[in-house]
Amino acid sequence: MRATWWFARQGLRARRGRTALLAVAVVLASTLVAAVAGGRETVRGNAEASLRRSIGGTDARLVNRFGAAFAAAEAARVRALPGVEAVGTSLGGSLSLVRADGAAGEDGRPRRTVAQVRGLDSAGDARFRMQEMREGRLPERAGEVAIDPLTAKALAAGTGDRLEVQRFGDPIALTVTGIIDRATLGALQRPYAVVDRGTLVEANGSDEVTQVMVALAPGTDVQAWLRANAPAFEEPLSLEPSELYTTGFDKQMDALRLGFVLVSSIAFMSCAFIVGTGMTTAVAEQQKALAVARCVGASRGQVFLSQVWAGAALCGASGIAGVPIGVALAAALRWWFRDWLSDGFFMSWAGAALAVAGSVLAGVGGSLWPAWQASRTRPHAALTPQARPPRHAWVWRL
Repeated sequence: MRATWWFARQGLRARRGRTALLAVAVVLASTLVAAVAGGRETVRGNAEASLRRSIGGTDARLVNRFGAAFAAAEAARVRALPGVEAVGTSLGGSLSLVRADGAAGEDGRPRRTVAQVRGLDSAGDARFRMQEMREGRLPERAGEVAIDPLTAKALAAGTGDRLEVQRFGDPIALTVTGIIDRATLGALQRPYAVVDRGTLVEANGSDEVTQVMVALAPGTDVQAWLRANAPAFEEPLSLEPSELYTTGFDKQMDALRLGFVLVSSIAFMSCAFIVGTGMTTAVAEQQKALAVARCVGASRGQVFLSQVWAGAALCGASGIAGVPIGVALAAALRWWFRDWLSDGFFMSWAGAALAVAGSVLAGVGGSLWPAWQASRTRPHAALTPQARPPRHAWVWRL
């Protein structure tokens, strides 16, 4: 083993510049993988945290399978089911909001925006009213509204300002109670607000809900409770576990994970090709040294393992060096986009392990061909070119 490692070190020291270039290539690949893994995990963690906050303490929910609203009376039926500890309702919709004082914008027109609105039961259980606030509070009664930064900017409104809901009929007066902590995602994002459900019911003219949220008594088996009570509701109503709310999110994360694995594989395959090319050149340059080693008793296996050890050691060390650089890059990007990723940086230990393991595998895989070539070195054949005078016949032919 000591002799094998000596051969490996000699091979790496022969051309330090080439060894450094190979190490840089592996460091860059490891950095890329670690940075992408950290960034993907941070996005997933922040999105999941936001999603969990929106679900709150919900164990199950009653929804229309097609996303439409349904009669609010269904909430009373859910509340009457055995094992139910608390029930909350919400209603989704949109409202046209204007400033009550009629203040105009830069274009001279009254400030106005159409916001996506979520109506919650103001007097309902706090477990169903999970919403991060930048300032102020959520509405606690009819006539109050919490707006996001996009709505606040469009209306030049803040906590304490008065707004109105434009509709057919008399406007509905609202008082801003707070600013929702919501990341700004650019032109694809619509203004958002939270009101008491009664405000949406008054604006729409019908007492409906889009979902009934259920908190079960502690110790209740959610799946067993669903199997026992789901038949009580006819299509298109569906009683389902709250985990289904995250099914689409989980599928998107699985797709991103697959893409990440493919990108990592391509990066390390490229590294293996670079390492193989560099080490093949090194073997060609070390024919005399290998021949001398064979003459003094080195076996084919020792020569073979020396090249494998060289590739594994070089790429393993470079892979380890690239991980902290990639993590630092991912953390820096999270800090740059801190308004969007407010839940912090999430470390991907699996990504760090993949970066190191992939680097080692790239080194081993890239060194197999040059190791096989080195092990086939015949002492006499390798030393023969050194004993022959150079031939110049080809110069005259040119």
